[in-house]
Amino acid sequence: MTTPTRRPGVTAERDALKWFFGHVGASLGLVRKGKLVEGAESHPLYQGALETLRSRLASGWSLTDVTAAFTRAQMNGVRTVRLVEVLSTSYPPDSLEQNLLSADEGYRHHELWNYESPRIRSDGTTASAGSISRKAAYTLGDLADYYLDRIGSDAITRRTLGAGLARMLEQGTSLDALLTAIDICADDPGRPGPGASFYALRNYVPRASEELRRKGPSHAGLPDGSFGRAAARHGAGVGDPLPGG
Repeated sequence: MTTPTRRPGVTAERDALKWFFGHVGASLGLVRKGKLVEGAESHPLYQGALETLRSRLASGWSLTDVTAAFTRAQMNGVRTVRLVEVLSTSYPPDSLEQNLLSADEGYRHHELWNYESPRIRSDGTTASAGSISRKAAYTLGDLADYYLDRIGSDAITRRTLGAGLARMLEQGTSLDALLTAIDICADDPGRPGPGASFYALRNYVPRASEELRRKGPSHAGLPDGSFGRAAARHGAGVGDPLPGG
């Protein structure tokens, strides 16, 4: 299996798209015998793919990221003539700016929620009720920072850590399970020391997944655990009730 070679400028873009339409998007017939057919570059789907490719490169993707995505798609049996379905995110897979949250997912880990404790006046009356709301965004960088906050520097860079966490998500570990695994690892007195904890992290995922399964679905779209316990990590008072509770 061949992959497009990296060359500067327009040639590299053309080679990348030739590879895409010769393999993943072969059904369109824009490539024959390893070459773009006459008029291929004026085809609307080619032009759309070129626009997507340039947009991704401008957002931080490298040609290495692009060709790796093409190769994964082919190995997974993906067949599509729309490049955007293969390069589906604006940021490259291991970009620390990548938002990990999905609008239709019901997240449960407290790290993915915003908490505000009730404000009490000096006379003891309530000035404002506490509140809880799901975060609008949670990036790969946020996940790496949570790991570093809970477990420590681990002798690896933030970007390398982010790339490793991204791979675990790509391989099927849910965000809730990964955050829970980080918590379990952090609280384990027998966990490996700096330099090894990250490589042992996946060993905690089955336990994290079982813990989430045992708890069952969250209630009313709220995260697991009481507001007080979860909010304590965010500066709210322990024992504060949910709004209206």
